[in-house]
Amino acid sequence: MWRLNGYDLFMKSHTVIRLAVHLPNRQMVYFRAGNEEQAAQRELIRDTTLTAWFKLNQSDQNAMHFLYTDIPSQYIYEKKETKWKPRKKGVNKVITRLYTVSIKDTERFYLRLLLLHVAGAKCFEDLRIVNGVLYETFKDAAIAKNLVEADDLWEKTMEEATGSHMPAQLRELFTYICIFGTPTDVTTLWNKYKEHMIEDFVHSNVVNPENMALNHI
Repeated sequence: MWRLNGYDLFMKSHTVIRLAVHLPNRQMVYFRAGNEEQAAQRELIRDTTLTAWFKLNQSDQNAMHFLYTDIPSQYIYEKKETKWKPRKKGVNKVITRLYTVSIKDTERFYLRLLLLHVAGAKCFEDLRIVNGVLYETFKDAAIAKNLVEADDLWEKTMEEATGSHMPAQLRELFTYICIFGTPTDVTTLWNKYKEHMIEDFVHSNVVNPENMALNHI
């Protein structure tokens, strides 16, 4: 009846743009079996949303004022040409998402963190420069920018994960944060997110779900 009367069956108010997060020459390549070489050659001349952002900053002074995550609200990524072009409409109807990265993937995790805080980068190396010093790794650069000293980073990491991760995955993430990260107050971090991390044991009516979760960790 709704279709017959010409009503919209659904309405999309905003467009969600997902942005690539990859290390130099480590972008995802999709191909059909038997076409590996052709796919690799094709990717040599194509840009991801990230490498296209670098090139945009090289040629557009205005773009350099925006963070990577702000670019989709001002520019549109043309997939066929693999380049960013000025957006003419829908500026306020774009939601940007950076692909999540496990803290196990250390360098890519800190690359993602830098992309959230550094505007105008023209290449990967620019992201590793802090106060005129080129650091060897993205992690070192993030530390130099004081992006990892506060526990706020790990709280944000856990907070973001609660929206998409299962309890077992959250426990795993918490473990990796404790091993690979630099949290100063592990107990507070645990207490803040333990309800999410023990949810599966609670639903299974385990006598002491918190102890079970800690044993699992």
